[in-house]
Amino acid sequence: MILIEDTRQQKGKHNNVHKYCDSQGIEIYPLTLTVGDYMLGEVQNGKVVPIGKCAIDTKFALIELAGDLSKDEQALDKKYRKCYEQGIKLIVLIEEPFGSIQEIANWKNPHGFVNGRKLLDKMHRLKMMYGIDFMFCDKKRTGEMLIKLLKGE
Repeated sequence: MILIEDTRQQKGKHNNVHKYCDSQGIEIYPLTLTVGDYMLGEVQNGKVVPIGKCAIDTKFALIELAGDLSKDEQALDKKYRKCYEQGIKLIVLIEEPFGSIQEIANWKNPHGFVNGRKLLDKMHRLKMMYGIDFMFCDKKRTGEMLIKLLKGE
């Protein structure tokens, strides 16, 4: 199995993913992806290419997601619309365990620019417009979750 990792991922940011893949015999291949940070891949005509219709965009915490969703809305819509138009299911995987939506609604942003309620509204809008799913996991399980989600499990 090949896991494609976007070349724009920060080096060392996801050592947890690399460690999991090494333990499972999954090859990680760097490639510039048009959407997301990770996709499954396979070798076709001697080149590794993305396969499947699912991509994972990882966020190290809710604060990173809040920052991204607070940026230029037109650029954000263009990015997410691209997934939708290409028929790719995008899942945003946040490496922070939350037990419920209510916990997110009550989340206090230390930088104050977007509170939990406003963040939930933006997440809901992206789900309704482009089918984007938002999931949470403990950082220790990111690699395992990536593979399961990309395989459709």
